Amino acid sequence: MRLCTTQQRAAFATPHTVAVARLIPGTAPAAAKRSMATAATKDRAKGAVVGALVADAATMGLHWIYDQGKLQQLLDSKGRQASPEFFDPPSCPFYEMPNGSLSPYGGELHALLRYLSQPAQQPQVSSKAPLDGASWAAALAGYFRDVYAGYRNKSVKSLLANIEEGRVYPATGDAEDTQANSLCKLPLIAAVYAGTPELPAAAEASIRAQQNNDASVNMGFAAAKILERVILGSSIDEALSWTQQQGSLPPEQAQLVSAALAAKGEPIAAAAQKFGVSCNMPGAFQNALLVAATAKSYSDGIRTNMLLGGDNCSRGIYVGALLGAAFGVDGVPQEWQQKVTGWSDMEAAVDATVL
Repeated sequence: MRLCTTQQRAAFATPHTVAVARLIPGTAPAAAKRSMATAATKDRAKGAVVGALVADAATMGLHWIYDQGKLQQLLDSKGRQASPEFFDPPSCPFYEMPNGSLSPYGGELHALLRYLSQPAQQPQVSSKAPLDGASWAAALAGYFRDVYAGYRNKSVKSLLANIEEGRVYPATGDAEDTQANSLCKLPLIAAVYAGTPELPAAAEASIRAQQNNDASVNMGFAAAKILERVILGSSIDEALSWTQQQGSLPPEQAQLVSAALAAKGEPIAAAAQKFGVSCNMPGAFQNALLVAATAKSYSDGIRTNMLLGGDNCSRGIYVGALLGAAFGVDGVPQEWQQKVTGWSDMEAAVDATVL
Protein backbone atom coordinates (compact mmCIF):
# COMPACT_ATOMS: atom_id res chain seq x y z
CA MET A 1 0.00 0.00 0.00
CA ARG A 2 1.31 3.46 -0.80
CA LEU A 3 1.14 6.30 1.68
CA CYS A 4 0.56 8.89 -1.02
CA THR A 5 -3.13 9.35 -0.25
CA THR A 6 -5.15 12.41 -1.16
CA GLN A 7 -4.86 13.63 2.43
CA GLN A 8 -1.10 13.29 2.42
CA ARG A 9 -0.75 14.99 -0.94
CA ALA A 10 -2.75 17.85 0.56
CA ALA A 11 -0.14 18.12 3.31
CA PHE A 12 2.47 18.68 0.62
CA ALA A 13 0.33 21.09 -1.40
CA THR A 14 2.02 23.98 -3.16
CA PRO A 15 2.01 27.16 -1.07
CA HIS A 16 -0.16 29.97 -2.34
CA THR A 17 0.91 33.59 -2.10
CA VAL A 18 -1.64 36.37 -1.91
CA ALA A 19 -0.31 39.61 -3.37
CA VAL A 20 -1.76 42.99 -2.43
CA ALA A 21 -0.96 45.71 -4.95
CA ARG A 22 -0.69 49.40 -4.04
CA LEU A 23 -0.04 52.27 -6.39
CA ILE A 24 3.00 54.07 -5.06
CA PRO A 25 4.67 56.81 -7.09
CA GLY A 26 7.98 55.74 -8.54
CA THR A 27 7.48 52.00 -8.08
CA ALA A 28 7.91 49.52 -10.90
CA PRO A 29 4.84 48.45 -12.89
CA ALA A 30 3.23 45.15 -11.88
CA ALA A 31 4.51 43.41 -15.01
CA ALA A 32 8.06 44.50 -14.25
CA LYS A 33 7.74 43.28 -10.68
CA ARG A 34 6.53 39.92 -11.90
CA SER A 35 9.46 39.75 -14.29
CA MET A 36 11.88 40.58 -11.48
CA ALA A 37 10.30 37.94 -9.25
CA THR A 38 10.50 35.38 -12.05
CA ALA A 39 14.16 36.16 -12.65
CA ALA A 40 14.94 35.84 -8.94
CA THR A 41 13.07 32.54 -8.70
CA LYS A 42 14.90 31.18 -11.73
CA ASP A 43 18.23 32.17 -10.20
CA ARG A 44 17.35 30.35 -6.98
CA ALA A 45 16.12 27.32 -8.93
CA LYS A 46 19.29 27.19 -11.00
CA GLY A 47 21.31 27.77 -7.84
CA ALA A 48 19.74 24.69 -6.28
CA VAL A 49 20.88 22.44 -9.11
CA VAL A 50 24.30 24.05 -9.58
CA GLY A 51 24.84 24.03 -5.82
CA ALA A 52 23.96 20.34 -5.56
CA LEU A 53 26.19 19.17 -8.41
CA VAL A 54 29.18 21.26 -7.35
CA ALA A 55 28.83 20.21 -3.71
CA ASP A 56 28.87 16.55 -4.70
CA ALA A 57 32.00 16.80 -6.84
CA ALA A 58 33.73 18.98 -4.24
CA THR A 59 33.02 16.38 -1.54
CA MET A 60 33.75 13.22 -3.54
CA GLY A 61 37.45 13.10 -2.64
CA LEU A 62 36.57 12.67 1.05
CA HIS A 63 33.48 10.51 0.62
CA TRP A 64 32.57 7.69 3.01
CA ILE A 65 35.41 8.21 5.47
CA TYR A 66 33.91 7.31 8.84
CA ASP A 67 37.13 7.40 10.86
CA GLN A 68 37.54 11.01 12.02
CA GLY A 69 41.19 10.38 12.85
CA LYS A 70 41.84 9.19 9.30
CA LEU A 71 39.97 12.17 7.86
CA GLN A 72 42.01 14.64 9.90
CA GLN A 73 45.23 12.81 9.01
CA LEU A 74 44.47 13.19 5.30
CA LEU A 75 43.72 16.89 5.66
CA ASP A 76 46.83 17.50 7.77
CA SER A 77 49.02 15.71 5.23
CA LYS A 78 48.07 18.24 2.55
CA GLY A 79 47.49 21.30 4.74
CA ARG A 80 43.86 21.30 3.64
CA GLN A 81 42.04 21.72 6.96
CA ALA A 82 40.51 25.03 5.85
CA SER A 83 39.92 24.01 2.23
CA PRO A 84 38.95 20.32 2.04
CA GLU A 85 37.03 20.69 -1.22
CA PHE A 86 38.23 18.70 -4.25
CA PHE A 87 40.70 16.86 -2.05
CA ASP A 88 43.50 15.37 -4.13
CA PRO A 89 44.19 12.53 -4.35
CA PRO A 90 40.57 11.38 -3.89
CA SER A 91 40.64 9.11 -0.86
CA CYS A 92 37.24 7.38 -0.63
CA PRO A 93 37.93 3.87 0.75
CA PHE A 94 35.17 2.27 -1.34
CA TYR A 95 35.81 3.47 -4.90
CA GLU A 96 38.30 5.38 -7.04
CA MET A 97 37.29 8.25 -9.29
CA PRO A 98 39.36 11.13 -10.73
CA ASN A 99 39.29 14.44 -8.90
CA GLY A 100 36.32 16.55 -10.03
CA SER A 101 34.11 13.53 -10.72
CA LEU A 102 30.63 13.08 -9.32
CA SER A 103 30.03 10.53 -6.60
CA PRO A 104 27.50 7.73 -7.19
CA TYR A 105 24.89 10.00 -5.59
CA GLY A 106 25.75 12.91 -7.84
CA GLY A 107 25.51 10.51 -10.75
CA GLU A 108 21.82 10.04 -9.97
CA LEU A 109 21.20 13.78 -10.20
CA HIS A 110 23.30 14.01 -13.36
CA ALA A 111 21.27 11.18 -14.91
CA LEU A 112 18.05 13.11 -14.29
CA LEU A 113 19.59 16.28 -15.68
CA ARG A 114 20.66 14.50 -18.86
CA TYR A 115 17.20 12.97 -19.16
CA LEU A 116 15.19 16.17 -18.72
CA SER A 117 17.52 18.27 -20.88
CA GLN A 118 17.01 16.04 -23.93
CA PRO A 119 15.07 17.75 -26.75
CA ALA A 120 12.37 15.09 -26.51
CA GLN A 121 11.71 16.10 -22.89
CA GLN A 122 11.60 19.85 -23.45
CA PRO A 123 7.82 20.01 -24.02
CA GLN A 124 7.34 18.16 -20.73
CA VAL A 125 9.70 20.49 -18.90
CA SER A 126 8.27 23.72 -20.32
CA SER A 127 4.66 22.66 -19.63
CA LYS A 128 5.53 21.16 -16.21
CA ALA A 129 3.94 17.90 -17.32
CA PRO A 130 4.23 14.95 -14.92
CA LEU A 131 7.49 13.03 -14.86
CA ASP A 132 7.05 9.72 -16.68
CA GLY A 133 8.26 7.11 -14.21
CA ALA A 134 8.78 4.29 -16.70
CA SER A 135 10.81 6.41 -19.09
CA TRP A 136 12.86 7.87 -16.26
CA ALA A 137 13.58 4.43 -14.78
CA ALA A 138 14.93 3.27 -18.15
CA ALA A 139 17.05 6.42 -18.48
CA LEU A 140 18.50 6.04 -14.97
CA ALA A 141 19.37 2.40 -15.63
CA GLY A 142 20.96 3.33 -18.95
CA TYR A 143 23.08 6.01 -17.29
CA PHE A 144 24.59 3.61 -14.76
CA ARG A 145 24.95 0.87 -17.35
CA ASP A 146 26.50 2.91 -20.16
CA VAL A 147 27.67 6.33 -18.89
CA TYR A 148 28.75 6.34 -15.25
CA ALA A 149 31.85 4.23 -14.72
CA GLY A 150 31.97 4.42 -10.93
CA TYR A 151 30.48 2.68 -7.93
CA ARG A 152 26.85 1.54 -7.92
CA ASN A 153 24.77 1.91 -4.77
CA LYS A 154 22.49 -0.92 -3.63
CA SER A 155 19.30 0.60 -5.03
CA VAL A 156 20.97 1.21 -8.39
CA LYS A 157 22.01 -2.44 -8.51
CA SER A 158 18.42 -3.40 -7.70
CA LEU A 159 17.11 -1.13 -10.46
CA LEU A 160 19.39 -2.74 -13.03
CA ALA A 161 18.53 -6.25 -11.86
CA ASN A 162 14.79 -5.56 -11.81
CA ILE A 163 14.82 -4.20 -15.35
CA GLU A 164 16.88 -7.17 -16.49
CA GLU A 165 14.20 -9.43 -15.01
CA GLY A 166 11.53 -7.62 -17.00
CA ARG A 167 9.91 -5.68 -14.18
CA VAL A 168 8.19 -2.42 -15.06
CA TYR A 169 7.89 0.85 -13.16
CA PRO A 170 7.37 1.21 -10.24
CA ALA A 171 8.56 -2.35 -9.60
CA THR A 172 11.92 -1.28 -11.05
CA GLY A 173 12.69 0.30 -7.68
CA ASP A 174 14.11 -1.44 -4.63
CA ALA A 175 11.19 -2.22 -2.34
CA GLU A 176 13.28 -2.14 0.85
CA ASP A 177 16.15 0.33 0.40
CA THR A 178 15.37 3.55 2.30
CA GLN A 179 18.80 5.20 2.20
CA ALA A 180 19.54 8.81 1.30
CA ASN A 181 19.30 8.28 -2.47
CA SER A 182 15.79 9.71 -2.12
CA LEU A 183 17.37 13.14 -1.58
CA CYS A 184 19.58 13.11 -4.64
CA LYS A 185 17.17 13.81 -7.49
CA LEU A 186 15.15 16.42 -5.61
CA PRO A 187 17.27 19.50 -6.42
CA LEU A 188 16.28 19.26 -10.09
CA ILE A 189 12.71 18.14 -9.38
CA ALA A 190 12.17 21.13 -7.08
CA ALA A 191 13.88 23.49 -9.54
CA VAL A 192 11.59 22.42 -12.39
CA TYR A 193 8.32 21.94 -10.50
CA ALA A 194 8.49 24.52 -7.68
CA GLY A 195 5.22 26.39 -7.35
CA THR A 196 3.20 23.84 -9.32
CA PRO A 197 0.79 21.15 -8.12
CA GLU A 198 2.83 18.57 -10.04
CA LEU A 199 5.74 18.69 -7.60
CA PRO A 200 4.61 15.82 -5.31
CA ALA A 201 3.93 13.44 -8.20
CA ALA A 202 7.21 14.33 -9.89
CA ALA A 203 9.13 13.77 -6.66
CA GLU A 204 7.40 10.43 -6.20
CA ALA A 205 8.20 9.23 -9.72
CA SER A 206 11.83 10.32 -9.44
CA ILE A 207 12.20 8.26 -6.25
CA ARG A 208 10.05 5.18 -6.95
CA ALA A 209 11.95 4.38 -10.13
CA GLN A 210 14.88 3.53 -7.84
CA GLN A 211 13.38 3.11 -4.35
CA ASN A 212 9.85 1.77 -4.58
CA ASN A 213 8.80 2.17 -0.96
CA ASP A 214 6.69 4.61 0.99
CA ALA A 215 9.38 5.53 3.51
CA SER A 216 11.67 6.88 0.78
CA VAL A 217 8.86 8.71 -0.98
CA ASN A 218 7.57 10.39 2.17
CA MET A 219 11.02 11.55 3.23
CA GLY A 220 11.61 12.82 -0.28
CA PHE A 221 8.33 14.74 -0.23
CA ALA A 222 9.36 16.55 2.93
CA ALA A 223 12.79 17.44 1.56
CA ALA A 224 11.29 18.63 -1.72
CA LYS A 225 8.76 20.90 -0.02
CA ILE A 226 11.41 22.57 2.14
CA LEU A 227 13.61 23.18 -0.90
CA GLU A 228 10.61 24.43 -2.88
CA ARG A 229 9.97 27.15 -0.32
CA VAL A 230 13.58 28.35 -0.51
CA ILE A 231 13.40 28.42 -4.31
CA LEU A 232 10.21 30.46 -4.09
CA GLY A 233 11.86 33.07 -1.90
CA SER A 234 11.92 31.95 1.74
CA SER A 235 15.15 31.92 3.68
CA ILE A 236 16.30 28.54 4.96
CA ASP A 237 15.27 29.55 8.49
CA GLU A 238 11.84 30.60 7.24
CA ALA A 239 11.38 27.35 5.33
CA LEU A 240 12.31 25.30 8.38
CA SER A 241 10.04 27.37 10.62
CA TRP A 242 7.19 26.73 8.17
CA THR A 243 7.55 22.99 8.73
CA GLN A 244 6.52 23.50 12.35
CA GLN A 245 3.19 25.04 11.40
CA GLN A 246 0.19 22.77 11.62
CA GLY A 247 -0.65 21.24 8.25
CA SER A 248 2.68 22.04 6.61
CA LEU A 249 4.28 18.59 6.69
CA PRO A 250 2.91 15.32 8.04
CA PRO A 251 3.62 15.08 11.79
CA GLU A 252 6.32 12.42 11.47
CA GLN A 253 8.44 14.52 9.10
CA ALA A 254 7.72 17.74 11.03
CA GLN A 255 9.06 16.10 14.19
CA LEU A 256 12.26 15.10 12.41
CA VAL A 257 12.82 18.70 11.36
CA SER A 258 12.05 19.86 14.90
CA ALA A 259 14.77 17.59 16.28
CA ALA A 260 17.27 18.99 13.77
CA LEU A 261 16.34 22.56 14.73
CA ALA A 262 16.71 21.74 18.42
CA ALA A 263 20.32 20.69 17.79
CA LYS A 264 21.38 24.08 16.39
CA GLY A 265 22.88 25.12 19.72
CA GLU A 266 25.01 21.99 20.07
CA PRO A 267 28.53 21.47 18.70
CA ILE A 268 27.77 20.35 15.16
CA ALA A 269 30.11 17.35 15.16
CA ALA A 270 28.43 15.95 18.28
CA ALA A 271 24.94 16.62 16.91
CA ALA A 272 25.84 14.96 13.62
CA GLN A 273 27.00 11.82 15.42
CA LYS A 274 23.74 11.75 17.33
CA PHE A 275 21.71 11.73 14.10
CA GLY A 276 24.21 9.42 12.38
CA VAL A 277 26.58 10.24 9.53
CA SER A 278 25.85 7.16 7.44
CA CYS A 279 23.65 6.80 4.33
CA ASN A 280 20.64 6.00 6.51
CA MET A 281 17.55 8.14 6.74
CA PRO A 282 16.30 10.14 8.52
CA GLY A 283 19.72 10.98 9.94
CA ALA A 284 21.16 12.10 6.61
CA PHE A 285 18.18 14.41 6.10
CA GLN A 286 18.42 15.86 9.61
CA ASN A 287 22.16 16.46 9.39
CA ALA A 288 21.76 18.17 6.03
CA LEU A 289 19.13 20.49 7.52
CA LEU A 290 21.34 21.22 10.52
CA VAL A 291 24.34 22.11 8.35
CA ALA A 292 22.29 24.29 5.99
CA ALA A 293 20.58 26.09 8.87
CA THR A 294 23.88 27.05 10.50
CA ALA A 295 25.94 27.85 7.38
CA LYS A 296 27.23 31.39 6.89
CA SER A 297 27.74 30.90 3.14
CA TYR A 298 27.62 28.21 0.47
CA SER A 299 31.29 27.28 0.84
CA ASP A 300 31.08 27.35 4.64
CA GLY A 301 28.20 24.87 4.65
CA ILE A 302 29.73 22.51 2.12
CA ARG A 303 33.04 22.44 3.97
CA THR A 304 31.31 21.84 7.31
CA ASN A 305 29.40 18.93 5.85
CA MET A 306 32.56 17.41 4.33
CA LEU A 307 34.32 17.44 7.68
CA LEU A 308 31.48 15.55 9.38
CA GLY A 309 32.63 12.53 7.39
CA GLY A 310 30.65 9.42 6.58
CA ASP A 311 28.23 9.71 3.72
CA ASN A 312 28.90 13.39 3.19
CA CYS A 313 28.04 13.22 -0.54
CA SER A 314 24.36 12.34 -0.21
CA ARG A 315 24.00 15.01 2.47
CA GLY A 316 26.11 17.40 0.43
CA ILE A 317 23.74 17.26 -2.52
CA TYR A 318 20.82 18.42 -0.38
CA VAL A 319 22.92 20.92 1.59
CA GLY A 320 24.25 22.29 -1.70
CA ALA A 321 20.75 22.59 -3.12
CA LEU A 322 19.44 24.50 -0.11
CA LEU A 323 22.43 26.84 0.04
CA GLY A 324 22.57 27.24 -3.74
CA ALA A 325 18.93 28.29 -3.71
CA ALA A 326 19.42 30.59 -0.73
CA PHE A 327 22.53 32.35 -2.05
CA GLY A 328 21.81 32.01 -5.78
CA VAL A 329 24.11 30.87 -8.55
CA ASP A 330 26.65 33.59 -7.78
CA GLY A 331 26.97 32.22 -4.25
CA VAL A 332 28.49 29.01 -5.62
CA PRO A 333 32.20 29.76 -6.15
CA GLN A 334 33.11 29.94 -9.82
CA GLU A 335 36.45 28.26 -9.20
CA TRP A 336 34.60 25.30 -7.69
CA GLN A 337 32.26 25.08 -10.67
CA GLN A 338 35.17 24.98 -13.09
CA LYS A 339 36.76 22.06 -11.23
CA VAL A 340 33.78 19.78 -11.88
CA THR A 341 34.50 17.35 -14.71
CA GLY A 342 32.30 18.14 -17.71
CA TRP A 343 31.00 21.33 -16.11
CA SER A 344 30.30 23.28 -19.30
CA ASP A 345 27.95 20.54 -20.52
CA MET A 346 26.26 20.30 -17.14
CA GLU A 347 25.74 24.04 -16.97
CA ALA A 348 24.25 24.08 -20.48
CA ALA A 349 21.90 21.26 -19.46
CA VAL A 350 20.81 23.22 -16.35
CA ASP A 351 20.08 26.25 -18.52
CA ALA A 352 18.01 24.10 -20.89
CA THR A 353 16.03 22.53 -18.06
CA VAL A 354 15.47 25.27 -15.47
CA LEU A 355 13.24 27.55 -17.52
